[in-house]
Amino acid sequence: MGAEMDHSDSHVHPKLKKQVRDLCTTVEWCLAQNPRLPIPALILVYSGIDGMAWLTMPDGHEDVRGADFQAWVKEYLLPDAGLACDEADLWAARCGLVHAQIMDSQSARHDRARHIWYHVGPGNQLLIPIHEVSRELPVTISVETFVAAFRSATERFFERIEQDGGLERRVSARASRYFDEVKAR
Repeated sequence: MGAEMDHSDSHVHPKLKKQVRDLCTTVEWCLAQNPRLPIPALILVYSGIDGMAWLTMPDGHEDVRGADFQAWVKEYLLPDAGLACDEADLWAARCGLVHAQIMDSQSARHDRARHIWYHVGPGNQLLIPIHEVSRELPVTISVETFVAAFRSATERFFERIEQDGGLERRVSARASRYFDEVKAR
């Protein structure tokens, strides 16, 4: 997992490493439960992508937009991910799940993206909205493959931070704004 890159000479901000490690640990915990908790796991992954996109935005921008999310997905998550979707499909799925915990989103309704259904393994279980009407056949992705792609994407992202001083500076400045754990008296 990318968060385990904890070399003393690392240029990846320690708060970022902890944030990603905690997020991935919680996602894995959701998927290890019986019964599994795939919807919370997916919401956490989509939120994690939002957070990674926020870190990479140009200076002076404070709010993640769809274009930022999609750029991060295209650069870091989709290469070698084995997902049958693109960055627009993932943005639409993120909007539906994070905002309403459903499959549908404005982008998909306006034919700018395909709906996503999820395969939850092991076994042949699918997360599908039985009563949802879709004009186009949705794509199906594996929750486990999506989670693994997010872990790989964070590793790629951390490697890029190590190589790109400008990105390191921008990410470090933003990551320093993460919450600190302090003991209250």
